[in-house]
Amino acid sequence: MAEMEQRSFIDVHTHILPCFDDGSGNSAESMAMLRELGGMGARGVILTPHFYARRDEPDNFLTSRKQTAEHLLRKMEIAAEEDGAKFPSLYLGAEVEYFNAMSICSELDDMCIGGTRYLLCEMPFYRWTSAMIDELRIIKKKREITPIIAHIERYFRFFNPKMLDEMIEEGFLIQSNAEAFTGLGRGKA
Repeated sequence: MAEMEQRSFIDVHTHILPCFDDGSGNSAESMAMLRELGGMGARGVILTPHFYARRDEPDNFLTSRKQTAEHLLRKMEIAAEEDGAKFPSLYLGAEVEYFNAMSICSELDDMCIGGTRYLLCEMPFYRWTSAMIDELRIIKKKREITPIIAHIERYFRFFNPKMLDEMIEEGFLIQSNAEAFTGLGRGKA
């Protein structure tokens, strides 16, 4: 039987930064997660800790994220030297919770994925309004940042399906968690 070709991928939505929001509990856990992802074929991992404008100042978030990522990279370098460990490449990003007037947040560019013009957006867990979608349109058109709607499967009861069609037509991207396809998030094996 022919050997199956392992495909590579980039994990675009992770909470791997140690002790950062709901990420891993420590550096060892982060390293184990990265080793596992590497073993599964991940060639890249986008670090997307939550940014909540209602809780944190953008500058504080960006500084803390950078310091935590640098700490993790040092740990990865040490492991690579000591035992030849191979890890996926890391890219900085954020999972930015929707907030009013986010289109005028000057630090939004620094929260985009790895220096690109793509921004992972966590939408609210209550009824979406046309004003929310308009705010994302402004980000797309005036800031030239493409919103990626995080884990769309969690929001189905909060928006009209026409909104999703409009967002896709306007070039917004949609992200789904693997558990939406595997059933793992619902207690199924």
